[in-house]
Amino acid sequence: MQWPTATADAPCAVRLLRPAFAGALLLLATQAAAQFSGSVSAVSDYRYRGVSLSDGSPVAQLRLDYDGKSGWYAGGVASGANLREEGRSHAQLQAYAGYSAQRSSGLAWEVGGTGAIFPCAAAYNYAEIFAGFAAADLSGRLYFSPDYLSLRAKTLYVELNGSRALAERLHLLGHIGLLHAFDRPKRSEAYATSQADISIGASADLADWKIRLTWSAARKNDEDNRLYEGRSTHAWVLSASYAF
Repeated sequence: MQWPTATADAPCAVRLLRPAFAGALLLLATQAAAQFSGSVSAVSDYRYRGVSLSDGSPVAQLRLDYDGKSGWYAGGVASGANLREEGRSHAQLQAYAGYSAQRSSGLAWEVGGTGAIFPCAAAYNYAEIFAGFAAADLSGRLYFSPDYLSLRAKTLYVELNGSRALAERLHLLGHIGLLHAFDRPKRSEAYATSQADISIGASADLADWKIRLTWSAARKNDEDNRLYEGRSTHAWVLSASYAF
């Protein structure tokens, strides 16, 4: 998969993330309802579907969630990013919304949509719809995008996530995902291929903090060389999140 070219001034991401973080914190501070929650995190490497979106560098992230009593939910994530090896900072804002319900058997299902916006690099913007399930310690989602990362290629991404308690505050985590592109775009400089990613790790709950260590890897083939040029297809990722 070839990434589209994007450029941005270095201060752009900083200027956009500052009001996003400040506004989000103010919103939560003024809400008394318990259905609002959020977290702030520091991540050693922002890896998305096996690919580093921070070029192996640490970034800060903010997450906000709203869970309605009727089953509707919404939320968003603001994160730093470094999309290309240009020494420039970017920002990613991701919003999502959906509806979930749980059957008497304990099986839950959901449908919704998500959109990723790169304010300083609009060429990467894309949207997806998804459907998913959750049962005990296992969950999965199927995503469809009509134009993934503005590559003019329809894609499906399927993921399966698992969690198993090793102790009261310690969990083993696992993830596997597969991205499939249906067609190639008309632009010769951009193309999409199928690729897989996997991660395994553990998380520990310490009061309001969650510490997570995972090993993430993506399948690399000849067609993906330009996507991974200068970037490792595998890495250890350490994150610390504070919930509020």
